Amino acid sequence: MDADKAQKKLEELRSKRQRKDYWSPKPGSKANRIRVLPNWNGDPQGDFYRETGRHNKLGTERDKSAVCLLREGFEKCPVCEMVKELYKTKEKDDADLAKTIRAQTRVYYNIVDLENHEKGVQVWGSGVDALEQILAFCANPMYGDISDPEQGRNISIFMTEGKNTKSGYNEYTVQPDPERTPLADPEWILAMIDLDALVKPISYEELEALLMGRPVTSTPVSGATEVKAEPQGKVEKADEPCIGKYSSDDPQCISCWENEKCVGIKKARMAKPATVLTPKAEPVKQEVAKDTTTKPSSSIQAKPSSSIQDMLSKVRADREKGKK
Repeated sequence: MDADKAQKKLEELRSKRQRKDYWSPKPGSKANRIRVLPNWNGDPQGDFYRETGRHNKLGTERDKSAVCLLREGFEKCPVCEMVKELYKTKEKDDADLAKTIRAQTRVYYNIVDLENHEKGVQVWGSGVDALEQILAFCANPMYGDISDPEQGRNISIFMTEGKNTKSGYNEYTVQPDPERTPLADPEWILAMIDLDALVKPISYEELEALLMGRPVTSTPVSGATEVKAEPQGKVEKADEPCIGKYSSDDPQCISCWENEKCVGIKKARMAKPATVLTPKAEPVKQEVAKDTTTKPSSSIQAKPSSSIQDMLSKVRADREKGKK
């Protein structure tokens, strides 16, 4: 192959890989037909999705968002600390603010819009509900890995906007095609976007500044900063005895970054056996050990740091100012 031609093609592919076109399903009864692509690093055993958490409604104008440090394996996150303290006050305004800024699960995929091939590879960002449905089909031998480039399946997405749902969030219904099909264009594989690069956490200090309404000027931190947790710091929450026992009256449940998954498991346990072919996820079937640990009383809980107290005071002052 001619060297100049190879270089031109290489630059074209790299350009496509760095492009971050975002796709969103259209609401309504019409199906949004897409193909979910496999792992972007070419690992056949790797995940085809990138899951993280984002804090929204930050900054003085409540128009900023940032990656949750705890979700990315860091030891602490100032927004999560703030959320816990807000729930402890038992005040409605504080609880409303905590609910607004607590971490929300965000999942990214490389996809192709089958009704708009010329757009090429795009990124779809969904909540955890869509991921759970897709994984349920992948776990079902009747369907298999829908992202497989040769034996995968196209899928239809139906989206209901949050303004029309009880939860207030967008809700999705996922339906794979009955037949397996290869990718319509193998070059989609070469144009996949690095989803890890989309998740760019900033430092604790920068996130604290954003929360307090101060300027944030530095660049996102890499995964090897001094505040990064050791491997044991990122615990698989599914192994904890409390998973599936969500209580809307418990501040720790409300502020927990796994609360969405916990609520889903609890609902699945309470639901009647499904009649569809898709089997329940394995963790739902398992008996969960009873939580015998004693929760510390409020009298012996550690007091929040002065930094957190300062942030609480700042947030409340801003809120009072906005009421005037």
